[in-house]
Amino acid sequence: MKMRNDELLTWWKSMAEKSAGKDAWRLVVQTKTLKAGAFYSNDGRPGLVIFSGTDFKPKKPRYASLKIISVDRGVDGILLVVELLNDDLKEIFSVICARILYEADSWNNSDGAEFLRRELSKWTELLRKGNTGMTEEVERGLFCELTVLEEAIQKRSPLEAIEAWCGPDEDSQDFHFNECSVEVKALFQQAGKLKISSLDQLDCNGPLFLAVVDLTKSEMGIHLQDKVNEVSDLLRDYPAQLVEFMEKLAKVGYSEFFKTVGSDNRYQITKLAWYDASVEGFPSIVRSRVSLGILDASYTITVPAMLPFAAESPL
Repeated sequence: MKMRNDELLTWWKSMAEKSAGKDAWRLVVQTKTLKAGAFYSNDGRPGLVIFSGTDFKPKKPRYASLKIISVDRGVDGILLVVELLNDDLKEIFSVICARILYEADSWNNSDGAEFLRRELSKWTELLRKGNTGMTEEVERGLFCELTVLEEAIQKRSPLEAIEAWCGPDEDSQDFHFNECSVEVKALFQQAGKLKISSLDQLDCNGPLFLAVVDLTKSEMGIHLQDKVNEVSDLLRDYPAQLVEFMEKLAKVGYSEFFKTVGSDNRYQITKLAWYDASVEGFPSIVRSRVSLGILDASYTITVPAMLPFAAESPL
């Protein structure tokens, strides 16, 4: 049995109403080697519990927003309790806990302390990356990628869409589906031209589509965080994909944990146009067709030059 992050939030809320000043916990994972579950403390702190054969001795970094307690239960081993100290982080903490419980299902030994240390260290490193924040250019690019991701989730499936999204991994293109790749570009404030940053960006062995998102600042628009919430809502019933989505967001500097969720800018999309960038004659400079002596290059394409290569959405 696994617990989604929204189920965790609901259970914590229920315990807040029913616990009457007592600790409460619910077993979620029980394998031959490990037991783990959700927890709610007598003083109103959400968390999780892990039964371990060894004690938890945290290594640096310390977890400023977490309290970790070890309870010796004799022959039953040690009960490790992780409590959240900052209630403002409950949403992201629920995602982290859901992922830890998901991973617990496949942990193959009774050293729950080592399992907990590994999982917390992994999230600490990921969230530290998110602490760097984003430039406005990165913010706009992410907004456009999420627009395409949202469409892919709706037209394909959450599993296929999240797996295909590789923009945060700094791949040459932003999406790799089985039958094609997609590169997403923001056309900001009707600039009329696109910047291609490398020889690899429009170079692909198979079909490659360019998604051009006309984006403008507008009081009628939405914040980046609103766009993230729209995508998250589509993944509520898919906990593994929701966690992977949060992990990828952190890689580009988006983190609710560190409150790096973008600027106050509101963006409005006026058009999403598709172009077949793999057709002969498309205006591009790609590594596979330039001299070996050219190591790298960036260039600019005008929108009118791409119009003959307009295509239907491949999603």
